[in-house]
Amino acid sequence: MKKLILSLLLVLAAVPAIALEKEKTNKQIEALEYNVYYHWGILWKKAGYGIFSLEEQTLNNGETRYHGKLAGKSLSIIEFIMRVRDTLECWYKPDVVPIQYRKGTHEGKYTAEEENRYTTFYQAGKPHTAGNVDSTQVFVTRWRSKKGKDTTYDEVSHSVDDVGYDMLSVFYKIRSLDFSKMRKGQEVKLPVFSGLHKADYMSVEFKGETTCKLRNGKTYPAYALDLTFKSKDSDQTPVQIWVSTDPDHRPLICTIQLRRVGEIQGQWIEPGAAEAKDKEEDID
Repeated sequence: MKKLILSLLLVLAAVPAIALEKEKTNKQIEALEYNVYYHWGILWKKAGYGIFSLEEQTLNNGETRYHGKLAGKSLSIIEFIMRVRDTLECWYKPDVVPIQYRKGTHEGKYTAEEENRYTTFYQAGKPHTAGNVDSTQVFVTRWRSKKGKDTTYDEVSHSVDDVGYDMLSVFYKIRSLDFSKMRKGQEVKLPVFSGLHKADYMSVEFKGETTCKLRNGKTYPAYALDLTFKSKDSDQTPVQIWVSTDPDHRPLICTIQLRRVGEIQGQWIEPGAAEAKDKEEDID
């Protein structure tokens, strides 16, 4: 433990913190709660809980940015297999051009802190909007420790010709798409920086409009999507997601097929629904 603390202090001393500009005001846009289940046949076992929150922040210079956050934790028997406490945060401009990203991972005896800082280059002579982005450069720093003793620190820089996203801001970008104008089978490809790797692409395939049924029996009109992250570290099995047809396109169900048996499924908890009482203690 002493070695771990010493290593962390050395890293923090060697790398000056890059602070985001302090916001003048902030307004909460949403707080979406989810139960996470292990599902196999008729078996449904609660495995975790997560919450998406989004704030609109006004800076001292009058500019607006958004702060998205995903905090998740394991529950029930999963706690004995591998205790999970993960937090992802991102800051982005109103047209979903990322500014910064942070990820804190605490899974069993593995701990990691990761940060992306973005520099966006726009086409000369054109307004600074997402549609006029020429390229994105990202500077990534990562500290991690395995089993509390093997401590490493890495930093890399990558670039991509387009807006570059991370594993959280990309979901806000997906939610901003106009699905009502998409045809079934249409694909959108978005460059995503993950870990220390150069940008790989997330494919968003529109599967059409359908009806989504939650475990509480309620149904909602939804758009069905297949998300495939095409990287060398991914098995490229599509993640199935259903988002509301409402303007906020909030995720209703997200399903990840497991390699061996069953699936992991996250389901939106409707405000005031009975499931909200079963979320156990708040996320630490």
